[in-house]
Amino acid sequence: MEQLLSKLALSGASFVGKAAFSYCTSLALKKLSGLVDGQPKHESVQLNTLQQKIQSLQTLLQQRVSIINPIIDLIELSCAQGFSTLEPALHLTNELRQKMILLGNLSVVAEPSSSDLQAVVQNLEDILEYIEKIIPLLQLCLQASGTTFSNQLDQGISPNRLLKASSYLSKQQPTVGPHFNVKMYTLFEGSARKATAADWTWTETFPKARVSVKRHKDFEYDCLIEQDLNDGRFHEEVQEATGFVLGQTKTFSISRISKMYYTWSGKLLNIEDAAYPILIIKVKSEQVKTDGTPKQTATTEWIALEVYMDQIVDSDSEDDLAQELEKLHIDKTDDSLSQLSLLEYIIRLCALESREQVSHLECTDQIICQYFTQSSDPERVPVMSAGASPLPKQKTKLMDRFLAG
Repeated sequence: MEQLLSKLALSGASFVGKAAFSYCTSLALKKLSGLVDGQPKHESVQLNTLQQKIQSLQTLLQQRVSIINPIIDLIELSCAQGFSTLEPALHLTNELRQKMILLGNLSVVAEPSSSDLQAVVQNLEDILEYIEKIIPLLQLCLQASGTTFSNQLDQGISPNRLLKASSYLSKQQPTVGPHFNVKMYTLFEGSARKATAADWTWTETFPKARVSVKRHKDFEYDCLIEQDLNDGRFHEEVQEATGFVLGQTKTFSISRISKMYYTWSGKLLNIEDAAYPILIIKVKSEQVKTDGTPKQTATTEWIALEVYMDQIVDSDSEDDLAQELEKLHIDKTDDSLSQLSLLEYIIRLCALESREQVSHLECTDQIICQYFTQSSDPERVPVMSAGASPLPKQKTKLMDRFLAG
């Protein structure tokens, strides 16, 4: 399904759910500092010698980590964006991550004994040796994949909306940005065939809803979708309502989002009556525990959010669809259509902070650009910003054109 969506979408993003390697290493080093700096000088010569050795090894590790952190973060992000040639390197980085986690666990000792400190020394030496071994391999993998560090945003990224999204996150308010009025669709679970868009079955879950991004603690964000019962349809519980009327709600952590696709019209995805810009979100399953044992659920949810308009134009033919796409030219005078793209940018920055565990304002250019890099699929359609000219009208059927790549 991702392959076809990457062809139909104008922009896409892939995210890594777990915390960044740089965060993992900084946490381990922080615990290690607590082990060394928080302990008084011992009368035992052996304990003092071990502490001094740990401090020396810690300095070496910090130097190595400062070099290797950006490389590993780039590899993990690139793998999430489809660079399969980097998967062998990912196995190496995952093993190093486990070693750093073990170091952090070994460092949490209230009154360390000689054997405790010796275990930390051995672990530090093991990590330093492992880093020396894998650096040439990681460099080789990066060269073979053609992946490079970039501090330039893709042509399709709107600096205006990126700055707006950044300003909303920087305000440190419980709600990040405005509310976005949308229609919500979900992919019918019984849709067995997903070879083409025509084989998908979408269900209109909320005819009218509002979406907001909530900050519930540092660098943790939720996406909240609230149904608005004041949608022009009959509801027994709503009588002559004015303004927003809360119905059902749906909430999921932004850290669970693994894919996002933005396209000009849901018609291209065979979503009935969806003729306006649409954002498709793939939400990963959460881990649940059964008898204390973590177990991964098998389901993955697809959610489509369409710009809500009071009047939806019914386009029954491919020519009508092409005309509607031409009408979807978004500029400063048509802010309602560009709002969904702003939501996408906010989610991208929230995903960045959730993974890196730092403010996006403290991230390097390379990390930010990785989160605003379009899909690596070479067969995708050209990426356009929401202010760019819409897709040109073609004589051939639009769906055939997109499916052909």
